[in-house]
Amino acid sequence: MDYCFDADGVTMSVARATVTPGSPLAGRTVGQIEQEYGLAVTLHKRADETVVHPQEGATLQDGDSVVLVGPVHGLARLRGVVPNDAGRHPRARPRPPR
Repeated sequence: MDYCFDADGVTMSVARATVTPGSPLAGRTVGQIEQEYGLAVTLHKRADETVVHPQEGATLQDGDSVVLVGPVHGLARLRGVVPNDAGRHPRARPRPPR
C-alpha cells in the first residue's frame, strides 16, 4: 500500500514493492532506479537481510523487497501508468483543498 503526503506542493509517495520476474526492478541497481525514476530506494530486503539506504551498486533480484520514496509521478512511471518519456521530476499537482 502506498502512503501519500504533500511536500511543498509536490505530492510524494512511499511505496513497498516486491521484485518479480519481468519487473522493471529486476536486475537493476539501486542507482539506476533512483536516477531513471527520480525515486529514493530507502530500504532493500533480501531473505533475512534488511539494508536501510542501500548502496547505489546493490542489484535487485527476484523476491527482493524495496521501499521507494518520491514524487507520485515517478512511481506511476515505474508501474507503467505513464510513459517513460513524460519527464523525470515534474511537479505534481497539489491535491485540491478539502
